Amino acid sequence: MRELRNLWYFVQVAKAGSFTAAAESLSLSTAALSKNIARLERQMNVQLFVRTSRALHLTGEGRVLLETITDAFGAIEASYAQVQEISTEPEGTVRLSTVTAYGKHCVLPLLPRFFERYPRIDLVMSFHDGGRGLTRQAFDVRLNWGEERERDKVSQTLCEMPLALVASPDYLARCGTPRKPEDLRTHDCINVALSNGSHAHWTFVSRQAAKRSRDRVTITPKGRLVVMDELDAVANAAEAGLGLTVSSAENVLSSLREGRLVRVLEDYLVLGRGQMHSEIIIQYARKKILPAKVRALVDFLLVELKGRDPLDVVARTTRREGIG
Repeated sequence: MRELRNLWYFVQVAKAGSFTAAAESLSLSTAALSKNIARLERQMNVQLFVRTSRALHLTGEGRVLLETITDAFGAIEASYAQVQEISTEPEGTVRLSTVTAYGKHCVLPLLPRFFERYPRIDLVMSFHDGGRGLTRQAFDVRLNWGEERERDKVSQTLCEMPLALVASPDYLARCGTPRKPEDLRTHDCINVALSNGSHAHWTFVSRQAAKRSRDRVTITPKGRLVVMDELDAVANAAEAGLGLTVSSAENVLSSLREGRLVRVLEDYLVLGRGQMHSEIIIQYARKKILPAKVRALVDFLLVELKGRDPLDVVARTTRREGIG
């Protein structure tokens, strides 16, 4: 431990460029500090400083030693500060970047509880739509699509963005509400045209029998409207009362929250062609000790949102706020 202390004294003298200045900052006498540096030089069998009446200079060996140990002491100081921060109430500003729909309708409604729990933390939020609009500024925490994992970050799957069968309240009032997938064959369904020219099929499986493929029901949607190219427009068409449709949750979270659309056949999972879901992931710095303010936000989001269907999160917060 004495050797480590003397190395620390050496760094302070080298930075100060003076034994007197370093001794003052360390609350030591100049004589005591000079004695400890001399002991270090004897132990290493090298001369670290050249002393003249006007200046103090590092020797070649001194420069090598300083370059070698400065980062190590810097890391120790940073770790010490972070551990101290953990023991105090988290405070400061955290920068959060999030997928737009998910951030607006799943994260924002949770923030009153977060701010109540952590009154000294402020948030700066950025909303983006993945690679198309993602700003590359420095953020402490990111909520991204799963395909945007970064190697230098910790990435955890937060949830999956499912498909949902939806319709407007007006359409259901006029045409009735389907009770099982087979009922869709007698309803107007808004379909989409795929890039290969074919039309989408909808496959339903009971949540209780999700692993039994024989219980799946596949429907070829029939209706007077087929949407091409701008596929998220199917949600707008459903809002207009043109029929039922299947859409990714990201496109209907706002409409569901505001009551313009409602979910249908909630006891069934909807399987799309290709991937069943798109993942939302949470990313943050790969550090053993995160700043307390960042750890507070990460832990809060993991507790509140990890493994939870965004459609259920929206339904829960909507009921709590008395919307619809």
